[in-house]
Amino acid sequence: MDLKRVPLITSLPPSFSRVDGAGVDVGAHWLEICVRSWVKHGFQPVTVNSEKEVLPEFELLSEFTQLKVDKDGFDQFGKRYVALGDMIECVLQNYDGPIAITNSDIALDLTEAARSQIDSLNPGSCIVCNRIDIETPDFDQGVRYSAGFDFFVFHTSDLKKLSANGMYFGTPWWDYFLPVNLLNQGIRRLPSEGIVAYHLTHADRWKRRLWRKLGLQFASDMRALGTAGDRAFLSDLDKALKRKRKSKHKLLSRIVPEAFRRTDFYAVADLSVAYIDRAQESGQR
Repeated sequence: MDLKRVPLITSLPPSFSRVDGAGVDVGAHWLEICVRSWVKHGFQPVTVNSEKEVLPEFELLSEFTQLKVDKDGFDQFGKRYVALGDMIECVLQNYDGPIAITNSDIALDLTEAARSQIDSLNPGSCIVCNRIDIETPDFDQGVRYSAGFDFFVFHTSDLKKLSANGMYFGTPWWDYFLPVNLLNQGIRRLPSEGIVAYHLTHADRWKRRLWRKLGLQFASDMRALGTAGDRAFLSDLDKALKRKRKSKHKLLSRIVPEAFRRTDFYAVADLSVAYIDRAQESGQR
């Protein structure tokens, strides 16, 4: 079947490191596996980066279309993460039709039927996939990671509906916000049979305070949907964060991450995962 090259959007980091169980850095090898899997299945790799970031030279960099944005999250994170809104805006300026989005450390395996489904994706439908965690690049003994999502396909007509937000690609909560926000607005989730997204496991690198801060940003951005969102989900979101503790700050009216328990944010994450899972089971939001 002659399929067009669907853009696959990611953001390559300036360096790529993954240490296996034997303590060997296999990052370069794993990145090559990932990129080759994208090209094998007919995707056109596209990396969106800050104009201030210098990408590493490697053999397969020539496979990428490189897009640049003029802002990044360096002041917040110490790294030049691209804002999710800026990434999507940049993509919309350059492409039309089905768009795949994934982290740069995801290797793909697709059946022909799944690839055809992606190529023919219509407005109003999307594909959202969990990943399979593996310990080594040989793909043995994979375990499905049910608490998050790592491969997405949306139509550009629907990505235009993504509401304003403070998410950053590659940081916590963006992979909840993207599907939850669009599913809230009525996008239908299609089955993802025939798509396997492999992820080489690594240690968590996010500090708890940052995870909470971005979780609070997620909740704020979702609440901002108002009547455009799913009333039931937004009500459940409010309930998940209702157990606010007194802040130690003088300005008690200021909402800060410390004003919520860790379990409150776990509840928001669980709510988001359950909402996305139900969307596939029902074939609707």
